[in-house]
Amino acid sequence: MNIWEMLATEKGQLALAGLAGATVSSIMEWRGALPTLRKIFVGATTAYFLGPIGVPLFQWAGGLADIPLEPSASVGGFVMGIGGMTIVEFIVKVWHFRLREVEHDKE
Repeated sequence: MNIWEMLATEKGQLALAGLAGATVSSIMEWRGALPTLRKIFVGATTAYFLGPIGVPLFQWAGGLADIPLEPSASVGGFVMGIGGMTIVEFIVKVWHFRLREVEHDKE
């Protein structure tokens, strides 16, 4: 499978949408080349794996119930690309908090 065939798949479309969302987010919050590359990579990866839940998560976070779920999954990928860094940072913080809590309970 070459790169063009991979990009034509649904997962490839999610990754492209996430890449676009992460790029938009990086440009809006420019902090230099290295943070931008990190943000784009994390946004595309997050969209690839979490894209299908992007629209429902956006609806929940924004309190918006009227966004139709029928648009392609690329909308979810774009949303996950924009928020990918925030989502990953949240998951890591929760993980560290839980580990500290477990260590505290052992004492």
